[in-house]
Parts: sequence; C-alpha cells; structure tokens
Amino acid sequence: MLLYRMIVAVICLIFLALETQSQIPSYNCLRVCAPDMIAIDGNLNEPCWAQADSIRLVDVVTGANDPQPTSVRVLWDSVNLYIGFMASDDLIGATLTRHDTTLYQQDVVEMFIDPDRNGTDYYELEWNCRNASFDAYVTYSGGSAHPDLSWDAVDMKSAVSVKGTVNNNADKDTSWCAEIALPWKNLTEETKPAVPVAGGSMKIGFFRIELRTSSTIYTSWVPTGAIQFHRPDKFGTLRFGPCAGTDVKKKSQINGNSACLQENTACLLPLKKCSFLNGSRSLDLSGRVLLPGN
Repeated sequence: MLLYRMIVAVICLIFLALETQSQIPSYNCLRVCAPDMIAIDGNLNEPCWAQADSIRLVDVVTGANDPQPTSVRVLWDSVNLYIGFMASDDLIGATLTRHDTTLYQQDVVEMFIDPDRNGTDYYELEWNCRNASFDAYVTYSGGSAHPDLSWDAVDMKSAVSVKGTVNNNADKDTSWCAEIALPWKNLTEETKPAVPVAGGSMKIGFFRIELRTSSTIYTSWVPTGAIQFHRPDKFGTLRFGPCAGTDVKKKSQINGNSACLQENTACLLPLKKCSFLNGSRSLDLSGRVLLPGN
C-alpha cells in the first residue's frame, strides 16, 4: 500500500512538472540578415521590427491585461540582441538620469537574460523614459537575488522616443519606446562567450514597473504569482530562428521591386517587399504587416 502511494505521488509530481513547464512561453526570435539594418533611434520603424512577433506584458500576480499595455519585440544577429519596448502611458515621468541608480523605484522597463538557462545566474538590464540605464550580473540562490553592479554592458546602445512630455502632468501623454542593441560579447554561457546559433535558446524575462497616481503596476511576460520579478524559473524561452535568407524558396520581381517568396518565415533581407507563399501576410514599403485583403 505504501509503495502504491509513493508511485502515485511520483506520477502526480511528474504531471505537475510537465504542466508547469507547458505554461512557460517560447518566443521565436528572428535573425536580422543584413548588417546595419537597425538604427538605434528609439523608433522601431525598420521593416524587420514589424515582422517580429509582439509579446504583451501582463499583471505579474494575476496575469490580467494592463489597460496601458506594454509590448516587446526581439531580434538578433551575430553581434547583438535587439530589444524594442513600446510602453503605453498617459502620464510619462522619471527623474533619474544617472547610470545604475535605482531606476526600479520609478517607471522602468526591464529584461533579465540567462544564456546558459541554469537559473543560478543571469543579467538584469533596465531603461527608463529618459534613456537612463541599469545593468547588473545577478547570482540567484536560496530564493534570493544578489546583483553585482560592477558589471557593465560594454558598447550597449539604447535610445528612447516619447509621444508626450516627460514630467508634465498638465498634458496627456500617449507612449514611450525604448530600443536597445545589446552586444553578445557582454554575456557568457558556462564561462564561454554566449554567441547564439540558429536553433539554440536562452531563458529571458521582460518586465515593466509603472507608477500611477494612486498605485504601482507591475507587469511581466510570465506571471510569477507575486510582486517579484526575480523568479528565473518563470523566465520564458528565447529561441533563435535562422536567417530568413537561408530559407528562400524563390526570388522574383513584383511590380518591379525585388521580392522574396518564402514559406512560414519572415523576410529580414533589405528587400522592398516581402510576400508569403501561404498568403498569410505581406509587408509593404512602409514596413506595415498587411493581412489578406488589406
């Protein structure tokens, strides 16, 4: 009887682990195939950004949608990881401007990345609407995070654009956007440089802290069940997709413009128009993703 109960308990634990794992999302990160395709200016107006999937952050405790949503898009190449945050905000504000100050006490967007996926150490990066940044190497043990602020992301580039007026409560703002290029040379994977390859993966988390008039809103990619971002077991999976140019099925001319025809993959080559063999969507010259019939 005791053996039977032990077997049932083990089976239950296995199913619980599988269910928990299935709740951790995965993001297919498209590769930028041409050098210098992205200008870090805080605008996310290059066509490749429009082709990247969008992550919407949710309440960190309940998983509910935030009425002022935050979206994140990610791209990569052999040199950088590119991150774009778009934060809706009708009251944009921040006073901190120095590097590595306590940005998390005000409005801020954050990214944690764990290249070797072990949950015991990772990198924390933050940016606010004034383009101040915070970066730290974090060791995690016993349920506690221990940041080392001496680590700096060398040659990281970031830019912020604001639709509104920072620290002016007299007007109504719309949103702010942070665009970042994080060089891979700053990250290590089991003591080796963390250079991704197509088909590989890393663990990653995205977060936002938003100060409202009477409350503070905490959102994340994956809910942690508490107002706590440092939960590496709740980081999502960042999967590195191949360069779109390696999967080209056919090249042709459409209305005199170069085009690539591909199946179930985004075109990140510097071409003027990209169509899809399955007819799901296409990209016009402005970089907008068009659904059939548009």
